[in-house]
Amino acid sequence: MGLVLLARFYERNEAFIVAGALGAAGVVVFIENAEQVGLQPFHEIAFGGFRLMVPEEDLLVALAVIDEARRHRSFEGERLSQRTFIASSLIFMFLFGFFLPFRTSKWHDVDSDGVGASERA
Repeated sequence: MGLVLLARFYERNEAFIVAGALGAAGVVVFIENAEQVGLQPFHEIAFGGFRLMVPEEDLLVALAVIDEARRHRSFEGERLSQRTFIASSLIFMFLFGFFLPFRTSKWHDVDSDGVGASERA
């Protein structure tokens, strides 16, 4: 009746995405080391990463949720592309003394096969 290790992540976003998917499926999940690595963010490896812990009785359900998510990846209909203007950013850095990236973002519609309308030949 204790907690067991489900997965170990060294990327914070991946750990919280999986924890969110498990929570949406009704599985209680605990992210061990989240607070410690939050205080010292560049020490993920030293602390053993983010460990997802689940109750023993929910382990099989949690594994099934993760397997299902890996098998059925989806783009949810859109994809984000970004363009960074390096020259403008460098000019700004030389004028003001700090780097500020100038970026534009654009959402593209994506079909079920993952190809956007502008990428078709």
